[in-house]
Amino acid sequence: KTILNMKVLICNPTIGADIEVFLIDRSINEIVSAEPYIKGTKNEPFNFDAADKYFAISLDNVLAEFCIPPAHHVDDWVKNIQKSLDYIKGTIPSTLDVEIRPSAVLNPKYLQTPNALTFGCEPDLNVWLRDYNPKPDATNKNLRSAGGHIHIGYENPDVPINEMIIKTMDLMIGVPSVIQEPDNERKLLYGKAGCARFKPYGVEYRTVSNYYLSNEKLTRWAYERTKAAIDFINNGKFELVEDASEMIQSCINTSDKTMAMNLINQFDLVLV
Repeated sequence: KTILNMKVLICNPTIGADIEVFLIDRSINEIVSAEPYIKGTKNEPFNFDAADKYFAISLDNVLAEFCIPPAHHVDDWVKNIQKSLDYIKGTIPSTLDVEIRPSAVLNPKYLQTPNALTFGCEPDLNVWLRDYNPKPDATNKNLRSAGGHIHIGYENPDVPINEMIIKTMDLMIGVPSVIQEPDNERKLLYGKAGCARFKPYGVEYRTVSNYYLSNEKLTRWAYERTKAAIDFINNGKFELVEDASEMIQSCINTSDKTMAMNLINQFDLVLV
């Protein structure tokens, strides 16, 4: 169990993201593969702003993925996300557009290449279980999903604090997302409670989908709720998260809206 009585102060936090989006052909209203159009790979992302190494895009399976610089303020977070989306939109054919949705079932004709059949190879963690998550294996082999991974950097990161951050993010973002996120099949592949990767600068929260890009209010909400998770820990309230751990996990993993509303009321969580 995470050490609850330790003195915790998460100093100088930054909030970044790597986010996956679908491409849609508006002329036929069909999700298409991004493979012909998106530069960069997981191992070698394409930096599209020479002045900032953090602005980059890459192909992830059949989706377009972008990452942004770590932000200290919500306005920078919103601006950086919009800049990345604008870049992608400016480099794809005019019949195509970016489509924000957590999951989609693609026409098999877009899923024939080796890349289209390859899912992210790095395993991620479940911090609640302190174990690796199994590789995704959906019954429908044409199902693809889009994550909205949030990165939290801070001074002198370590494993116990990373775990506290992810668990509190489950409360602040994962639980409200059960209410706010449109119905989808992403959790058949990814996005269970406590999903994370530990990074040299901090930790990456992988439970949430890309749905918070749907409008600016939601985009700002994602940043502010991440900041609220950090403040919650810094204010010595983390033990409340551990006390509600079973309910938080069950709520997210089963998309239980009744349980989500109970937690939202109990913790006075913010919805958009």
